[in-house]
Amino acid sequence: MSCSYQGRVSNVEVLTDNKDNPWQLLSSWQKTLWQHHKLFQDAENCHTLALTALADGVDAATAQGAALLTWRAQVRDNWCDGRRRP
Repeated sequence: MSCSYQGRVSNVEVLTDNKDNPWQLLSSWQKTLWQHHKLFQDAENCHTLALTALADGVDAATAQGAALLTWRAQVRDNWCDGRRRP
């Protein structure tokens, strides 16, 4: 369900007020990029968990309902057993 960027980042530039050279390399960009990634992943996890809550009370008698409840159980199990990388 989640979409991920599959490229490779080699640097990060930020826009400055300098008219001659408006783009400047961001120092310690690797740390900043990793912090952004962790925040984004936390948001993805929160949204996925919220979507599973919407499956509460779904009728398992239909193929779609059964699939949705299976997905919900998988998300729940992964959420409970998962560990966040530092």
